[in-house]
Amino acid sequence: MAENTPYTNLKSAIEILEKKQVVSRLELQEQFKVTYEGLDPFNFLKNSFSNITGSPEVRNNLLAIILPLVTGFITKKALGASRRQTVAAQAGVLFIDGLNRFVTQNPEIINTISHFILSFFHKKKRETGEEK
Repeated sequence: MAENTPYTNLKSAIEILEKKQVVSRLELQEQFKVTYEGLDPFNFLKNSFSNITGSPEVRNNLLAIILPLVTGFITKKALGASRRQTVAAQAGVLFIDGLNRFVTQNPEIINTISHFILSFFHKKKRETGEEK
């Protein structure tokens, strides 16, 4: 039978605190590992990309998202090709800004145009399939 002395009480309290310290250290190590993996640039980009592509809004409106990016890139290349012509470059920037504002304010028009273009390609596939 253990005696109830200050020494045994202190010893049992130290043992309890040491067990808590071990548990806390393991939890802290696990939390540090998760944080480190989350801040790794490759994992950060991978997780961000999977979150973006995993959302149903992005998958449903992929063409509406890509179309403004492609048109902005093409118009920037077409209008701002020469560095000597600053007026043309500024006009290209203004045109891109106006196009971006139009697209963001009227997403239903982009959806309609994209469905029209896709139906045109599907129609051509059907016509060529029927001729064979």
